[in-house]
Parts: sequence; structure tokens; C-alpha cells
Amino acid sequence: MISLKTLILENAENRVNMMRVQTIMEKVYPMLTETQTKALMQLCTEIHMMVAQLNTKPYLRTEASMMEWKLLLAATQMKLNELKSEVLTIAESKEELNLVPLIKALDEVLIN
Repeated sequence: MISLKTLILENAENRVNMMRVQTIMEKVYPMLTETQTKALMQLCTEIHMMVAQLNTKPYLRTEASMMEWKLLLAATQMKLNELKSEVLTIAESKEELNLVPLIKALDEVLIN
């Protein structure tokens, strides 16, 4: 039986929040080339779909669904690392563009 204590634990803080990354990305897109923008948009779209799937999974999981959740979490973290790598590559090629806030936002999502 589900207790009230475990239901209280399932709240917004336990979900993946990509709003900060999305806001910064929208500000960065106009400063990039078309190919860079396309690559970042594609990665962001894939990550947003994965995060949406993660956030719809119940916080309380059974043994059977735990493996599926872990696999989805690992795939999401891999995509986030891929996006961070792409952003770092762009930051090295465009010295005049300050992408530090975006990198920090991605680190925040990866850590939490």
C-alpha cells in the first residue's frame, strides 16, 4: 500500500527540469551558423523527448520497471553529455561567444 509519506516525496523537485537550458539555447541560436544551430536543435529535441519520458514515469517504481527507468536515465545522460561536448566544440571555435552559462546549466541538469 502506498503511504502518504511516499506520495509527498513525488514532487516537482524530483523531476528533470530543462527550462534553464532551453531559455539559454534560444538566446544562443541566432549567434550560431545554420549547421551548428541544426545540430544543437536536433540534440535538444531528442533530449526533451527523453526527459519528457523520464518525467512521466512514476517516482515510485516496481522492480520490473526499475531497469527500464535506469536505461532511459543512462541514455538521457549520454545525450546530455553529447550536447555538452557539441557546445564545448562550438565555444572553442567561436571565442567571441560566451557559452559558459549554457555549460553551467547543462552541468546542473547532469548533476541533479
